[in-house]
Amino acid sequence: MSINSLNGDEAFKHTFEDDMESCFYVVLYAGLRWLPHIFTGDLAKTMTIFFDDCQEEFGMVVGGAWKQKNVTDRYLLKRVEWKNKHLAKWINDALSLQRRQINNEGTPIWTAEALSDLWK
Repeated sequence: MSINSLNGDEAFKHTFEDDMESCFYVVLYAGLRWLPHIFTGDLAKTMTIFFDDCQEEFGMVVGGAWKQKNVTDRYLLKRVEWKNKHLAKWINDALSLQRRQINNEGTPIWTAEALSDLWK
């Protein structure tokens, strides 16, 4: 799920960009789970915290803190050495798009066209 969909904002309106971000997390999860890489630390614990961690605040379940941290300082990706250099480049490039999207609210950078270009 996208960071925006996890922040507990009742006024949240799901967008195409949220779907693109969710797609990114599917690729990241599958890569961490099944593709060759070297991970520094406890992968199972880190994946649980990164993908599943949530808490209740003011009667709402919220999460995404570690996803946000990964966008701002690449917390998770600093700990992964991908064996496939093309996957590593795609993940890093996609995360760069996501970071620019979050830093420039209202500017649609996380688009199908931008992500499509990453597959070339």
